[in-house]
Amino acid sequence: MLLLDEPSNGLDIDAQKELMTLMSKLSELEKIIIVSSHDPELISTVAQSYVFLGNGRVLKQTFGQVSKEKLVNRYHQLYGLGVINDD
Repeated sequence: MLLLDEPSNGLDIDAQKELMTLMSKLSELEKIIIVSSHDPELISTVAQSYVFLGNGRVLKQTFGQVSKEKLVNRYHQLYGLGVINDD
């Protein structure tokens, strides 16, 4: 199991791409990777399920890969910002 907290923070574009590739390869080896991130691009590319937390509680859990746009909309819905674009 690998636990990553904001792994793309401070990385340049090429390093972010390398990180996503590495995470995908580890996932293919059936390794569990838990990622805490505010980067919807990274998360939508590599995650297979999502947990949204608030005040120490699970607000929403989603299974299956979700697009960047849907992640951003879910974030806005859960944290009181409304839906920006519901495509």
